[in-house]
Amino acid sequence: PAVDATDTVTLSEAEIKLRKQVITLSRMLREHIPGFEKAHVYWTPVSAGVRFTRCIECEHDMTLEEIVHCARFEDEVMLYGFHDSAPRIMIDNAGYYGLPYRALLPKNVEGLLVAGRMITSDFDAHMSTRNTVSCMAQGEAAGAAAALSARAGIAPRALDTRLLRD
Repeated sequence: PAVDATDTVTLSEAEIKLRKQVITLSRMLREHIPGFEKAHVYWTPVSAGVRFTRCIECEHDMTLEEIVHCARFEDEVMLYGFHDSAPRIMIDNAGYYGLPYRALLPKNVEGLLVAGRMITSDFDAHMSTRNTVSCMAQGEAAGAAAALSARAGIAPRALDTRLLRD
């Protein structure tokens, strides 16, 4: 089930449940899998990682259909071709899709660019846009756009994406 990472009680309950599951799994391995008789849990992360939490409403919200069907955009700033839910969800013909610059521009906020896990509100689409390599490319595009905008003395929304791609 989904965990609201903004609710500290819910997040704490999820962390307790996950730690209990780790102990149960380690016990099962010791009892039933040869070679694990002396295994023990050495470490668990300090906190639970929640893949899908807050999203920022941007000028373009990537959809699963755009990802799966290899959509391309006039203002695209990156190409990507991986989805975390294979084989249930596959990108057509092992292709790739474009991510438009406007997917990094929050609605109703000037002078700000966003990148990473918070740009896509559709969970299935998010399972592609949240991946490390996608986030790195988004961050590079946002950083370059911020630098070019600052140099030109304009808001990121006014930046010519052809200049950014060049």
